Amino acid sequence: MFLVYKVIYNLLLLTLIASFLFVWIRMMVRLFSKHKEAQTRPKFPKIALAVLLFSIAGVGSLTYFMCAQARARISQRLETLSFSYTVMINGKPAADPNSIIAALQFADIEAHHSHPTTQLEVQIEDQKGRLTLILARDSQRASEYWVYSPQDDFTKGFTTGHEVGRIDTEVFNNY
Repeated sequence: MFLVYKVIYNLLLLTLIASFLFVWIRMMVRLFSKHKEAQTRPKFPKIALAVLLFSIAGVGSLTYFMCAQARARISQRLETLSFSYTVMINGKPAADPNSIIAALQFADIEAHHSHPTTQLEVQIEDQKGRLTLILARDSQRASEYWVYSPQDDFTKGFTTGHEVGRIDTEVFNNY
C-alpha cells in the first residue's frame, strides 16, 4: 500500500513541475512575442493554474498522510516491544533503556523557524527485529528532537527524508 502512495506522490510532484513550467513558458512566450496581438494583455491559463493548485494541495496532503502513517508504525512498534530488548545510542548501550523508550513519545510541537542539527542514532532491538531512529536536536530548543526513520522510504533520514515527528525530552541531552 505504501508503494501506491509513493507513486501518487511522485506523479503529483511531476504534475506540479509540469504545470508550473507550462504557465511560465506560456507567459514568457507572450511577453517576448513580436506579434502585436500577442503583446496585448495575455490570457492567464486557468486550467494550468487549477492543476498547479491541485498538485500543491495533493503533495502537501500526501506528505502529511505518509508522515502520519510512519509515526503510527513507529509508535505501534514501540508499544509492542518484547520484555527483552536492547537500546543503543550511537552504537553504545544506553544507560537506562526504559527511560529512552518512554521518551520516544511523539509530541504535537508547532514549527518555529528552526532546523535540525546534531543527530543521534537510536537502535532498539528485540525478538521481532531492529528499529532504527535518527533523532536530530533542534537548533533553538535543546530538549526538542526531530525524528527520522531510515527504514521508511519516505522519511529516510536526516538529509534526504521528511521528519516523522518531534519529541520533547531531556533524556538525550547527555549524548
